Amino acid sequence: MSKKSFFMVVCLVIGCLLYVGGCSDEPEGPATEGINNTGSYLKINFEELDPYIDAVNDWCVDENAYEPDRHYLGDLSFENVPLTDDLDNVSTLHVISYSVEYNSSDPGAAPISDERHVAFSLHLAPEDSADVEGMLIISSAKVNEFLNNGGNPALDPTYQARFTFYGVNDFNESFSAVWSCWLVFSNLNTCDLIP
Repeated sequence: MSKKSFFMVVCLVIGCLLYVGGCSDEPEGPATEGINNTGSYLKINFEELDPYIDAVNDWCVDENAYEPDRHYLGDLSFENVPLTDDLDNVSTLHVISYSVEYNSSDPGAAPISDERHVAFSLHLAPEDSADVEGMLIISSAKVNEFLNNGGNPALDPTYQARFTFYGVNDFNESFSAVWSCWLVFSNLNTCDLIP
């Protein structure tokens, strides 16, 4: 195993441990601001996510084109979890927007500005859940910002992408919920994705 492969495996294992250790299904967790007002909390899980970001659009000789400029998408699931068995006192949660913060102190990392107030529409009655496929995790513009600010994909810096979802219930009581994932900026070969 090469040093780079070993380093990537170690980073992913540490990232998974931090992710599992930093997330909570309990309503008292940091991801549930406003639950006392809404009678429930918004539970968020990831279903599918490729953490590797191809930060460099290389020239593909066989295809006579550059690698595709991609937005990075993930599949998430959301659930309205009541705090009581009396569902008459629990309201529908209306998620209306989200923001994303990208943070890293790894060698090769560079500042990436936050993604603010992305419009989002999701309505969950008590005990309902919904899967959202193809949700924007990071845009090509943010990947370019990484490069323009001096990021070095050869060092495979890992970033935490911290999402905050905002919404209201039927009584206009506001809430927010936090979910995070890890992204590794690298220089991958994605020529096979050219149509």
